[in-house]
Amino acid sequence: MKKVHFIGISGIGMSGVALFANDLGYNVSGSSDQKNDRVDLLQRQGIDIHIGHKKENIRDPDICVFTTAVSDDNPEIMQANKKKIGLLSRLDFLKLLIKESKKDLIGITGTDGKTSTTAMVGHILIRHGMDPTILLGGLHKDLEFGNYRRGSGPLVAEIDESDGYFKNIKSQIAVLTNLRGDHLEHYKDDLKHYTESMITFIKNAQKGVVPCDLEDIPKNSVCFSPTQYDAYSEINEKIKDIYTKVNLVCAVKTCEQLMIKPEKAIAYLNDFENVDRRMTIRLQNKNLLIVDDYAHTPKEIEFSIKAVSDRYRNKKMIIVFEAHRYTRLKRDMKMFAQTLSNPLIEELIVMPVYSAYEKEEPKIFEDFKFLLEERGRTFTCITTPDDIIHHIAQTEDGEIVLLMMGAGKSSEYSKKVAEICTKKELFFT
Repeated sequence: MKKVHFIGISGIGMSGVALFANDLGYNVSGSSDQKNDRVDLLQRQGIDIHIGHKKENIRDPDICVFTTAVSDDNPEIMQANKKKIGLLSRLDFLKLLIKESKKDLIGITGTDGKTSTTAMVGHILIRHGMDPTILLGGLHKDLEFGNYRRGSGPLVAEIDESDGYFKNIKSQIAVLTNLRGDHLEHYKDDLKHYTESMITFIKNAQKGVVPCDLEDIPKNSVCFSPTQYDAYSEINEKIKDIYTKVNLVCAVKTCEQLMIKPEKAIAYLNDFENVDRRMTIRLQNKNLLIVDDYAHTPKEIEFSIKAVSDRYRNKKMIIVFEAHRYTRLKRDMKMFAQTLSNPLIEELIVMPVYSAYEKEEPKIFEDFKFLLEERGRTFTCITTPDDIIHHIAQTEDGEIVLLMMGAGKSSEYSKKVAEICTKKELFFT
């Protein structure tokens, strides 16, 4: 039995791959900088996990798998190098597991929407009796372990493009949800390199599914367009906002390549629920609605604001924004400022930057706040959930929708604000 050690095992992506490896017979161990729900779940599966990164955690595994969130000076990375133990990125190790599992891969990538699309494809295949194995970059009720489902059928996997390791993965069906450009720090800060990697991923597949507006559609691909949803709108009327429609059409087109008719695929989605943190309602009462969303790029934020505005037209919209990574904030600062100056937003609350292991650069955050001020956008900076409650308590009477967006602590804060408001019965009358 091969031994594999995951350095940073508790993230959504790493924990799913760890569960997959565990099912394939690996002796799995790992480390995490903190204890969380994923650590508890993995430990219940018999996986040995160390809290804190220390060189002593490297107990002669055959392979060490790392997340790009950890730096080169991580003591476990350094110890693995010292002992000449093979180091693989999460996606490089996943490629090895896909080969060993002998499963057909439906690999889903893209700048936005890949988690929701993966969940939709998985949901359809489950309902169709194909018993898929699923790897998801989020949590969904369909999956036995939230981000992972074991099955005897094909592997439906969200393929993360964020670190550039994905392009050489070979799929039966490779899916591209969209291409806008993100994580460019791993692509020489060049959209061209990012695009080339996406296209290589599609070309490496037997069949591709790509947006119709892609400039150069690979010859092995079929394309999808949001307008295709209109033909099926009577079958699934629940889905109204544009970006969920796009994800649905992409999922349906993907399943069509597996000989599932579109009408049947859409009907299977009648009981589909969003992935956690995708427009998840944390609290809803007469005067306050709290929505938690993973949006953390300018375009995702724009879509989320529009979707909430369309659904809750008569409510006052207060946005809580948490920037994810200093590199992204610096690169897309003007687009963030423009998006957050949307007149649909009545009040803006700004959280500290979620650095995701990057070196903190406070000046970038200060430059961002100055840019907002230049645009005439007033905002309030907060550091705790109590600060958010205090602020919204000062607002004028009326119904409020509190839209909390980010990829870091904002979700934790949304749950805490909902918990406090429920316990103290705030905004209930």
